[in-house]
This record gives sequence, C-alpha cells and structure tokens, in this order.
Amino acid sequence: LADTIPTPTPLFSGSCEASALIRLNLANPNPVDWTYQVPSNKTEWQISTGHQAYFTDGSHTVNITQTDLAGNVSETRQITFTVDTVAPAKPTITSSLLVNTTSPTITGIAVGATKVNFTLNGITYADIPVSSNIWSVSTAGLAEGENAYALSANSEDAAGNQSLTSTGTITVDTVKPVVSGISASHNHITISADSYYKANDAIKCTITFSENVTASDDLSITTNMGTITINRNSIINKKQVDFTYVVGETDSGIFKITQIGTSNNPADAAGNKMDNNTTEYNFNNRINIDTTKPTVSEARASVSMDYHKIGDTIPIELWSSHMVNIVNNNISVSDNCKLNLSNGSQAIFNSSDSKFHYVIREGNNNFETLTIDSYDGEIKDRAGNLMDSMINKVVVTYSGYGIKAIANKPSVPVINALPALTNTDPIISGSVGASAVQVLLHNGSSNLSVTPDQYKNWSVTLSEIGRA
Repeated sequence: LADTIPTPTPLFSGSCEASALIRLNLANPNPVDWTYQVPSNKTEWQISTGHQAYFTDGSHTVNITQTDLAGNVSETRQITFTVDTVAPAKPTITSSLLVNTTSPTITGIAVGATKVNFTLNGITYADIPVSSNIWSVSTAGLAEGENAYALSANSEDAAGNQSLTSTGTITVDTVKPVVSGISASHNHITISADSYYKANDAIKCTITFSENVTASDDLSITTNMGTITINRNSIINKKQVDFTYVVGETDSGIFKITQIGTSNNPADAAGNKMDNNTTEYNFNNRINIDTTKPTVSEARASVSMDYHKIGDTIPIELWSSHMVNIVNNNISVSDNCKLNLSNGSQAIFNSSDSKFHYVIREGNNNFETLTIDSYDGEIKDRAGNLMDSMINKVVVTYSGYGIKAIANKPSVPVINALPALTNTDPIISGSVGASAVQVLLHNGSSNLSVTPDQYKNWSVTLSEIGRA
C-alpha cells in the first residue's frame, strides 16, 4: 500500500502461510476488524474494506496479524497511510503565450501536484516534475512566422489524483515590425502638395508601423537637417508615433528622413525588435525649406517710354532675390502695401495686376531717376519669410534705363520773325524750352509735329506746313 492513496476504500493484500487466518484491525478513529481465511492451497491474502466511511481523508493506522492452524499468532505489523481523494487544481501557465521563438520554454504553477503532463502542437511532454508548485518544460518543433498552436496541461498529486485539464493557445510571432508609412502635416493640415517653410515653422511627422510597438529606449530619427529623438515614454503599444521637426535658422533644401532607428529599437508584443529603417522619405519633394529673406533685386516699370507727364500711371513690377516675379505666387504682398519713392510719393499695390501703381501728381519736382527707399506693409516669399523694410534704394528702370518724369508743362514755343513772303517756300523757325521734345504747328486744319534739335531749335518750310 502506498503512503498516500486516492481512495476511501483501500484494498489490502500480502503474503502469508497457507490456511492462516488474517486479521486486519483499524485502530482509529473507531476500531473495526476485518478477517480473511486463507485457503490451504494459497499463500496470499486480500481484504477489501468495502465501505468508504471507514477511511475518510486524512491519516490512518491499521494492525495486521495471522494465526496458523495450531493457534499461534504472529507479531503485529502496523501500517500508517494517508487517504487523499481531493484532486489538485488545474495547472496554470505563467509564461507569455505570445513568443518570438519556435522552441519556447513554458512555465506554470501546479499547486499541490507532484507532476504535470503538457501537450503542445500534438506533442505530449509527460511527467514534468513540480518543485515548490512550479513546473517548466522546454518545447520544440514550432514554425517560423505568425502561427497559433493549441496547448493543454493537467497535474497529478502524490496520491495519483489528476486535475481537470487546462487548455489554451500559444502564438508564435517571429516577424519583426517595420515602418509601413510616414506622413507630414503643418498646422493640422496634411502636406499633400509642394509647400515651403521658413525658420521656426513646425512640421509634424507621423511614422506608421506594421503593428503596435513599444520602446525600451528613445527612438532616433536621422534627417538631412539633423537628428531628432522621440522619447521612449511616448512609444508604448502604439502603431503610430509623432515627432516634430522645427525648421532651423540655417536649414535649406528639401526635408528628408534618411534613417529611423539606430540600436535597441522598438519591439512588438512578442519582443521582435525593428531593424534600422534606412529607406529615404522625401515626401515626394513637397517639403521645401527656405530660410532666406527675399530682397528686391530689380524694379521694372511696365511703360512704353521713359518720359512721363502729370497724371501718368507708372506700374512698377518687383523682382525678388529669388529671381521670380511677384505676379507669380512665389511672392505675396499684403493689401494696401505701398512703396515709398525717392521723390516723396508712394506707389500703391494693385492686386488686379500684382504691380505697384505710381501716379505722377501736380507739384512733383522734375527728376531724372526714380528709386524705392522703403515700403509699408508686408512682402513675403512663398515660405513666409518677410522682406526687410528697406529696399536699398532700388532704381525703377524702363528697358534698363532710369524712369524720367516731367511734372510741369513746357513753356510756350518761340517763333522767330517771319521771313518775307517773296520767297516761294519761306522757312519758319523758332526755339523751345529745355523740357520740350515736340513742336506742334497748326495751319488751318493741318497739323505738323516737328522735333527740335539738340539745341532746342526747330525749323520748317511753309510748303511742309501746307503739305501737312
């Protein structure tokens, strides 16, 4: 009989003399006797106690003797044993059921048990020893990739009682997470077209992984503008993580991400760590960094001649240091922006043609060249860089020459004394003031325009007037 048995109706047996009388006595808790008469041709005996009420769970002691045909009684043999009819609890698994190996070690708890039988993927690992309620077994034969396998376990105590069976599933995941996509936005608007950014603009970038990841160390992002670090505390079981690139004062060019990760990269729930991602992300060349303030390199007058009179409008077209015309969308001008001109006047921005309109007013002094001294309002490039207030006295030109204006009317032309009319084709002559460029002669319904010479003298024959 074992020291611990799982039944309240134990069967006692042994060897003896032929024809002996076997007496079995239960000493506690209440005395009970069982006897067995051994046949003359047998030397073995067996007694079934039959009723479970005698042997409840706990410790018991029985005394056994045999008496031969002569009446001699043997010494008493005493047996002490424990009855245990309570099955142990189902074993539990404490190790992770999501692993990144094809040979996982499974660990669990089996309270009150001496051994565990464990089955995984159809393979049974029997009689796994239990020590201090802990059991562990090394397995093998699972496949790479992402696969789920059924498992089961039951335990057994010293009495042989078996627990109910625990069942479950273990998942093998040996696939490393990867970067599946990346996007960028500015002021909560996704960047989906060519865009330009200036110093201190904040561009939010979002990295999307193939699955949720958790970081045990900070994540390093390498860009062509420098390295950016994402704190590990912001990467906990996330499929997407954000970081912000703030444009530096000297940054320039197309913003690119050249590498994601360096070492000790984020891992998925199974513990697979992401490899360094060296794919270049340039956002389709849409994030253009321009930290240079625009300046005016040229001011062009959209006119057909270089001299102008009172009331004439001179449209002025600015060309920036970026060598693009503000008529295009590369330079923006605020409403009511004004150029302050060297003669004390202003040219006001006209949004209909994207030019500054200067109107020559009464009282303007004569001047040979027109320059821009400064401006009021805002002139920005497409990145938003604001042009400095001074435009460095840029000369307004027409066909490469300075603009000239005559704000005062020319003097009345002088006609010299008329010649004697005895000449069949007398010459009429005279002079004009310094600012005059044409003399208009009238002869009834006829008109004739005469250009003075370099000394401001003019002449014409009477026949020429007549022909006019």
